[in-house]
Amino acid sequence: MIVLKNVSYEWEDGQRVLNNINIEIKSGEFVLVSGRSGSGKSTIGRVINGLIPHYYQGRLRGSVYINGVATGDMQLHEIGRIVGTVFQDPRSQFFTTTTDEEIAFGLQTIVKDREEMVRRVDHIYRELDIEELKDTSVFELSSGQKQKIAIASICAMEPKVLVLDEPSANLDMKATDDLSRILQRLKEAGTTIVLIEHRLYYAAALFDRFILVSDGRIQRDCPRAELLKLDKAFFAEQGLRALELTDCRLLNDKVNGSWNERLIYGTGLSFYYRSCRREKKYILKALDFELNTGTAIGLIGLNGAGKTTFARLLSGIEQVQSGLIADTAHMVLNEKARLERSYFVFQDSDYQLFSESVLDEMMLGFSGDHRAAARALLKKMYLEKYADKHPFTLSRGEKQRLTIALGQMKRAKLFLYDEPTSGCDRDSMYAVSSLIKEQVADGVTALIISHDFEFLAATVSTIWFMKDGRIECSIAMNEVHRQFVMELMRGNAA
Repeated sequence: MIVLKNVSYEWEDGQRVLNNINIEIKSGEFVLVSGRSGSGKSTIGRVINGLIPHYYQGRLRGSVYINGVATGDMQLHEIGRIVGTVFQDPRSQFFTTTTDEEIAFGLQTIVKDREEMVRRVDHIYRELDIEELKDTSVFELSSGQKQKIAIASICAMEPKVLVLDEPSANLDMKATDDLSRILQRLKEAGTTIVLIEHRLYYAAALFDRFILVSDGRIQRDCPRAELLKLDKAFFAEQGLRALELTDCRLLNDKVNGSWNERLIYGTGLSFYYRSCRREKKYILKALDFELNTGTAIGLIGLNGAGKTTFARLLSGIEQVQSGLIADTAHMVLNEKARLERSYFVFQDSDYQLFSESVLDEMMLGFSGDHRAAARALLKKMYLEKYADKHPFTLSRGEKQRLTIALGQMKRAKLFLYDEPTSGCDRDSMYAVSSLIKEQVADGVTALIISHDFEFLAATVSTIWFMKDGRIECSIAMNEVHRQFVMELMRGNAA
């Protein structure tokens, strides 16, 4: 089905990304591809789906075949009929304004009968259990909801090969479990699947074969049974995430600082927007909260629960529509005051990068005296070697770590993290965890929106569960609560 022979690839600037890759994937095989951030995993996916060499510039050596035909001899749309791709950023594959139109968009090239198209769209809504997203503006979707629609639009076309590049990055645990079930059905239907992922647990029972990529080379290519026999030391050495969530390292050291003073609180917060039908859609409903100095709180909840909107209000990006946010002296904080006190690490790092080099980015607003501190932070985040590179040449996970390092430079008292480990390998995840714990030890308050149980288990001592625009409960993250927290994140706990 898919053959890569002696494939090497380098960017226009001469930087080599792949080095002598040889892979043969059989029809119906489920291949799990992993490795550290920047190892070349996504580049292999782009070679398979034809974006290299048909879209990305650079030099490709070797041969690539799909169904026995060289991809260099095929048009990109011809490859697209065979190979469907789900990208990291769902916005990059959106072309319309509503969910129904988006799912039907690709179908228009292969299905001419309107009734068949409507049937397929309705079927994929049911298949993915996302019927609540029918006929919705894509601009009203959360990041996780956008990813669900992107997956639906590709699956509706029923490709023979499906390449997924970190599809779980923005999904909550319930949606990730749903994705696992969809992949199981696709596998049973004979679809060839290439899953490029850091988070391995949801595919642990599905993949037939594992490929480890390191520095642009295939370091290990083995069947599932062989990987399962390897000890935890191998996963740690290779920067791989856990295959089982029950293997996640739980936090043993004390995270919360010794201040125990209230930093900021809010009462009766509500927030809504107008739908395309001019109806009010409430995201937050009479929400109350209190954050203490020197604490690390994990904020969880299903996609669309209001987590990011809540963080945007705290940071001053959004205006309070009703209710209030105040400091420990009961002074009501307006948007400007909240902006000055906080730093928001966005889910999409591109919105926070402006300079010509990584080091220049770190130095924005600082004098040369801070250069050593900037380099030290880059080293902690495994980014020192990219100091002179343009930020947009970094991988998604690397850009995410860079924005976190930027926040460290600002020394705000309240840090708001929106999925800070999206696209992070094991080493990077623990580096982010360590930095947050260091912040908290220095008296910083961290509110962390995350669907990443592995990360939260190692980072926070308290979890806030958000549902229907309110904070439903606060629970401790410890051994006793492990299974309950996992079920809560999946939306299954009572």
